[in-house]
Amino acid sequence: MNKTIKLVTGVLAFLILIAVTVSMFLTSGPNLNGKTVIQLFSTKTENAATYKELIKAFEKKYPSIEVQLSSPSSAATVLRTDLAKNSLPDVIAVGGDNNLVSLVSSEGLRNLAGQSYAKTTLPAYRKMITSLYSKKALYAVPYATNAAGVIYNKALFKKAGIKTVPTT
Repeated sequence: MNKTIKLVTGVLAFLILIAVTVSMFLTSGPNLNGKTVIQLFSTKTENAATYKELIKAFEKKYPSIEVQLSSPSSAATVLRTDLAKNSLPDVIAVGGDNNLVSLVSSEGLRNLAGQSYAKTTLPAYRKMITSLYSKKALYAVPYATNAAGVIYNKALFKKAGIKTVPTT
């Protein structure tokens, strides 16, 4: 039973909740202050505060670069609109979901397979990402993973006459 829960946890953690970063170089450029502007788009509004802190530290270390964060509550709609306008952000933090598949289908992403950070990514993570789309290139790399599992009350199962844990 514990093996089943661990298996379910692993599958959910890597296939459903994997968070990936997609890097693109379509819209960056100098701003009025002469700084290079990089657009960072996140599909999760709940991580905006963390990104803001990371951006502060990054901009302090690299004063010639300005990072503009966008983390809208309607991220999927904004990404679809950007795709239609052929105006995608430079860096996109997106989960392993239909948003990533749409971005890959747009053929506007950079193959990251040759990057040093991609080469140090666990092969299992790379395989999980590339299994989401039919192309062989690596268009995203994970920067975080989450764990999820199924919890149930054994006493209630027993009371209901359920003798084995359902597998579906």
